[in-house]
Amino acid sequence: MSAPNGLRQNICNISGPGMLRREMDENRITACLPPELQYACRYWMDHLERSHGSIEDGDATHRFLEKHLLHWLEAMSLMHDTSLCVHLVARLRLLVTPSSHAVASFLHDASRFVLRFVSVLAEAPLQIYSSALLFSPWTSIVREVFID
Repeated sequence: MSAPNGLRQNICNISGPGMLRREMDENRITACLPPELQYACRYWMDHLERSHGSIEDGDATHRFLEKHLLHWLEAMSLMHDTSLCVHLVARLRLLVTPSSHAVASFLHDASRFVLRFVSVLAEAPLQIYSSALLFSPWTSIVREVFID
């Protein structure tokens, strides 16, 4: 998902952050999010759980989330799977090792972020990078990591 042709901001080159999901061309979305990327976005958590993986401070999963959380949320919105994100972030939190305070805090904040902005994300995917970050609390870890 983090390969050069994987997740990135505005993966479908949408004309502007205010464009609504219902106005977007489904063929364009399918072209920008090929089946293998859609599968990876939906099921990477299942693979992590089934491998009996855990999440620790600074590991590959933590680094992925700090780089691609918003990109993943955007992709899930484009696939009409925004509501699934709430559940998936909650499942991620269960995989954090007890001593990994940084990633635990990040995922706690990510959970609050997703819950707060799930309806915005479902309506206008690119708002995740602007309005959602701007209207997040100043103390939000997600805001701190992703705001320019």
